[in-house]
Amino acid sequence: MKIKKKEFRNLSNKERAEKYADIKSHDEIYLASDYSVRKKIHDKRFNILHQLMGDISNKKILDAGAGEGYFLSSIQSNQKFGIELSEIRVKTALKLFPKLIIGVSDVRKMPFDDNSFDIIVCSEVLEHVDGFLNAIEEFKRCIKPDGIIILSFPNENTVALGRLFLLKFPIHEIDHINSIKPSDIEKSLGKNYQSSNIPKLPYPWCLYQVYKFSAKNFKNNP
Repeated sequence: MKIKKKEFRNLSNKERAEKYADIKSHDEIYLASDYSVRKKIHDKRFNILHQLMGDISNKKILDAGAGEGYFLSSIQSNQKFGIELSEIRVKTALKLFPKLIIGVSDVRKMPFDDNSFDIIVCSEVLEHVDGFLNAIEEFKRCIKPDGIIILSFPNENTVALGRLFLLKFPIHEIDHINSIKPSDIEKSLGKNYQSSNIPKLPYPWCLYQVYKFSAKNFKNNP
């Protein structure tokens, strides 16, 4: 099924999440051949996310925008939780990984108390979210004062060039409604962060941006 870009972008976040989940499963990435370049990139992203999380002993962790549960299931913790806007993807996640604790929720309005989590990971999600800065404010509310927030998202222009080189059309992913720059995130979380991009090149030359923010730098500084 082909989706018209303008029609797709006029939908609500919830409608887009369900419509895209109905036609595109993430298993084409995560269960692809080890020779798949796309899978190699996303495996690298998983590895970086785990490295940035550090020691997760006794840490309460949220995967915000958990999709079909592939990253959430890779976290070795009994205090891990996931939320995902698409009911289709949540059902798939629970079929694939029945022990996961994952529910349907909007990252812009999360059903958690203030200071609930030690670690919040939101990976490859914000580019899909209309009003993504509202989601970041929710992460700030729900993270503990000594916690960390880890975000990742594509560098849309460089990814588009890569897709053009590979003759993959359209060159811009139709479900990506935001092109996020570091300066967009710095407005909410500050400029003091650790970055680990893929490949190891600074913005704007990287394909994917990965950032780790310490709540100590913004939690008590409204």
